[in-house]
Amino acid sequence: MPNRLSALIVFLLLISSSLHAGLFEQMNAQNPADFAAYYKSIGEWGGQIILPPLAKRLPGGSVPMLVFSSPNRELIGRFVKLAWNRSDKDENWFDELSVDVNFDPATQAFGERAGCRFPTILDGWKKVSPLESLAANRSEGTIEVILKNAVYRDGTLYISQEPLQVNGSHVCLARFKGKAEGNLRTIVHYNPATRKFDGPEEVITIMPRKARPNEDAPNTSVEQIEDTGLNSGGWYLYGKKLKKSFLVKAIEPRLPLLLSPTKCLDQPGDIKDFARNGVFADLKPGLFRKTYSARSQTEGIAREWPVGGRHLLIHLFGWRKTANQKPGAMDLLNLVTGHFAFGFAEVVKDRFTGEPRWDIEYKQVYGHNREEVVSGSMKWHAYMGNLRRGWMYSIPVADTVLKINELEPYNINGQAIRPMRGLERELEKMMAKYRTGSGSGCSMVRPDVSCVQDSHCALYSALDQLTNGIGKRPEVIAWQKSGSADAKRFASLISLGNAVEKTITSFGNAQGNWKDFVQTPFGTRNPGKVKAVVNALLAIKTVFPRAAHDHLLQLSASREYPMWTILTCQIGGVIPGLIPQKPTSLIMHK
Repeated sequence: MPNRLSALIVFLLLISSSLHAGLFEQMNAQNPADFAAYYKSIGEWGGQIILPPLAKRLPGGSVPMLVFSSPNRELIGRFVKLAWNRSDKDENWFDELSVDVNFDPATQAFGERAGCRFPTILDGWKKVSPLESLAANRSEGTIEVILKNAVYRDGTLYISQEPLQVNGSHVCLARFKGKAEGNLRTIVHYNPATRKFDGPEEVITIMPRKARPNEDAPNTSVEQIEDTGLNSGGWYLYGKKLKKSFLVKAIEPRLPLLLSPTKCLDQPGDIKDFARNGVFADLKPGLFRKTYSARSQTEGIAREWPVGGRHLLIHLFGWRKTANQKPGAMDLLNLVTGHFAFGFAEVVKDRFTGEPRWDIEYKQVYGHNREEVVSGSMKWHAYMGNLRRGWMYSIPVADTVLKINELEPYNINGQAIRPMRGLERELEKMMAKYRTGSGSGCSMVRPDVSCVQDSHCALYSALDQLTNGIGKRPEVIAWQKSGSADAKRFASLISLGNAVEKTITSFGNAQGNWKDFVQTPFGTRNPGKVKAVVNALLAIKTVFPRAAHDHLLQLSASREYPMWTILTCQIGGVIPGLIPQKPTSLIMHK
């Protein structure tokens, strides 16, 4: 018997060794050209922004960019200058937010004790631009982006909107097959001819995760991902092409982002109850849920949410704990702060399948942190699915899309008014301030400060410019009296602005005048110790993202805006022992 057992062990070891060697051999034998048709560039213009040395800074706040993708193929692989388009007068905030950076030692020391990483390389720099601060906020001094409405002229790329953070240069749609062997995985590509996952098999490389000091559990995982329910619908794999393989930096599930709800609500009472209690109900690992809430659903999803429609998004996440974790003060109070942000979601035609799906961009007003999530505009995969800092793997996350007719463009006496772009611009300005700490170098979330406050400052500023700026012009007042459909819609926009202002100030008056804080955000301040304690008590409602999230959803429900809520909870690979926690506040526990 022992001889048979030994023989069996040797046989199994040989099989294991053969499989491992076989996967390497398969990868080495691969011809990347065979898979080229199954990959697409992430964006029309994409590349890697690089922070130049102090002595070699470019004039006007420009930065060098290594081009990954371009309509001009001869530019791919070359460096170009990325510059701000100063001819666009509506986007003249770039120079206003190019600030001198001098680090606040006390705030920096406080943050570093918590493990935060600050862009210390910028200390002492003059007129640091919003483009320079993007790259500076990563330890490697580079960041991968795609560009909107870029114009190339004489060796320079001109933009007038903040670059969008992405991971890598290309993306494919595939399923995982078989077990992992080190960082190598086998995938099966989506085949557009058959509309199935029966394309060629390819061996790809998974970017190894970076362990955090003293972590209680991994932040990300692709362990056993081939056995999860979402694998049947496939994953978008984002990364860079290597000589013999594709390096995956981020993944994005296909099924949660399709326009096919798992639950529909059309009764006002049910919608309001969902806005109060239902978004984070019944959490469990591997869960995803898509809830469509609309008073009338007779037109159908395709007509209600057509391709090309772009809408406001509200983002909120909770947290997680381990089974053996010792309870802290927040646990005893049943408080989980989480994180709040705005964003935008557009219905697009999927480039692989042709299906309508959500394309989500977050506008993350984000303090400096140990994960190196950089405050700014970012695609869903770069924030949620990144294999080193993505949140989808370990915590519950809710994204709610709001269809607000009042935010659609207006034509007032020949002048185009774009409320959505106005809000986006204010958020871009706030995010740029966070990257430099408004010149202090440090942006911190503290007991008296949370992301929700400064995100709402940007919302307030955008609505104020519409209602108390444009709305008070004599010619606009006269236009409003015309009684046209657009004039009535603008009157409803003013009503919305007043309602949002009332919501914000009703639980924010203790912090002072919100207009003042648009100029000097909460997260970039360094209050004295006594003031910090007082503010913590006065800000007891604003410090909790859940309260602001539920206020806005209830406001939307009362105004009968169609809503689309995507909930994911610990999706991707398996992380044993993690217990999801819904975000709460002192007034919102359910």
